[in-house]
Amino acid sequence: MRKLTLLLALFAVLLACKKEDKTAPPGPNEWLVGNWSITDLEVSGNIDFAGTVIPINGEGENFAGGFQFNNDKSAAFDATCDVLLNIPGLGQQTVPYGRVGTGTWKLTNNATILEVVESTGQTTIFPIKVLTANIMIVEQDSSFNMAGFSGSINYEVTLEK
Repeated sequence: MRKLTLLLALFAVLLACKKEDKTAPPGPNEWLVGNWSITDLEVSGNIDFAGTVIPINGEGENFAGGFQFNNDKSAAFDATCDVLLNIPGLGQQTVPYGRVGTGTWKLTNNATILEVVESTGQTTIFPIKVLTANIMIVEQDSSFNMAGFSGSINYEVTLEK
């Protein structure tokens, strides 16, 4: 009887054991995959026009389209919006913005940098401020120098699935 009790106890212990789950939890690469829509755009910077520095700031509205990041590291984007810039002396100016194309993507620097290489060969680096399964906030700093004026503009873009 003692052997039978021991055998039943051993059988109960074996039934109570769970099989170890060997799948890794989703991480940044898995979170990035999917369709993203722009929900917010903030702009700040300065324009130097013939020695006069003009601060600018603004925000986006009328967002349409979005960005798609796929498991095979391909990307497609067709995003547009209006950027409302506040420029001292000129008031609020509306500038249309659009980005259309295809390419590839990768996360680098411990998932703090999103690198997009467009099919044209142009590479854009987006520092990531926030990346979760449903929200991504990226930045982009842009400098320009043309036709007598130069400047730098910082964009902060919020995207959601």
